[in-house]
Amino acid sequence: MTVYVGLYTTTPTTNANLGGTEVSGSSYARQPITCASQWSAISLNADNIHDQISNSAVITFPAVTTTGYTVVGVGLFDAVTTGNELFYQAVTSQAVAVGNSYQIAIGALIVEI
Repeated sequence: MTVYVGLYTTTPTTNANLGGTEVSGSSYARQPITCASQWSAISLNADNIHDQISNSAVITFPAVTTTGYTVVGVGLFDAVTTGNELFYQAVTSQAVAVGNSYQIAIGALIVEI
């Protein structure tokens, strides 16, 4: 199974993507994560109650081509376009200028399961 990572310029208020605005244009595209090979092994969260997984490879989005944007959140989706949001997480706001790419470092996308 593959899930897709998307970027938000406005963070949703629920996992149903209510109120969220996903990046669009400027060569933006959700990036695939293959469940069998691009996630870490399941580990115990810091709260010692929940399990978690994280990305085991850098996730790189295409370079911005026309208009920059500011990323304030990331989401996981079940389709490369539209589909259902499965998870979202706010991130530290980061502006992405024309010519630059947004990256998520190894282990930075943590999903509590």
